[in-house]
Amino acid sequence: MQEPLRKIQAFSERLKVRNAEQLSSDGMTNLLKINQSAARMQQLINDLLIFSRTANLRERIFEDINLNETLEEVKEEFQEMIEEKRATIISDVLPNINGIRFQMVQLFSNLISNAIKYAKADEDAVIEIECQKVSGEELQIEGVRDLQRQNIFYQISFKDNGIGFDSIYSEKIFVIFQRLHNRTEYDGTGIGLALCRRIVTNHNGFIVAESRPRHAGAVFYVYLPKQ
Repeated sequence: MQEPLRKIQAFSERLKVRNAEQLSSDGMTNLLKINQSAARMQQLINDLLIFSRTANLRERIFEDINLNETLEEVKEEFQEMIEEKRATIISDVLPNINGIRFQMVQLFSNLISNAIKYAKADEDAVIEIECQKVSGEELQIEGVRDLQRQNIFYQISFKDNGIGFDSIYSEKIFVIFQRLHNRTEYDGTGIGLALCRRIVTNHNGFIVAESRPRHAGAVFYVYLPKQ
């Protein structure tokens, strides 16, 4: 899929550079739409490749991970976006876990970028990341197995002050390709949160979301087993 897409992008760019003066305003508008559609398709392919990679058992190499370093890596990656949106990220000291490094980076990337993307237009984004230990017996989450109730989990919450969402969609948002907003309002492929759930599941954990629209933003709770 990527090769024909690269050709579309290459020929479209060549047409814009070489024949811009000969194209009508309608022709330039159509060319812009082709470029935008190609860019969206490229992003969709990239996201699908990452989603597929998380299902590959050979990619599941567990190692000791300092989540503070993971957070710093993600903040550096989104530095331009953070400055543009005047976002502030406040975090507790995070633990070390046994996990898959690239998946943890992807998890933090998606949750933080989502919080910035859905910030209120008239308010600077504030993202608070908090961590505490909870017993598996305390988890009021569907699907917790008896053996997991004997474990200790790190509850890592990502709280924002954005636009939030209706609580009736708290499960739907984790379904692949499900979007609560159309593409003209907020860009995206509808894969990010589905990817988050798969990553957390790969680590024998859980992820849930809470929100009230137009109130206190959204909170994503990630539960990762201590052992």
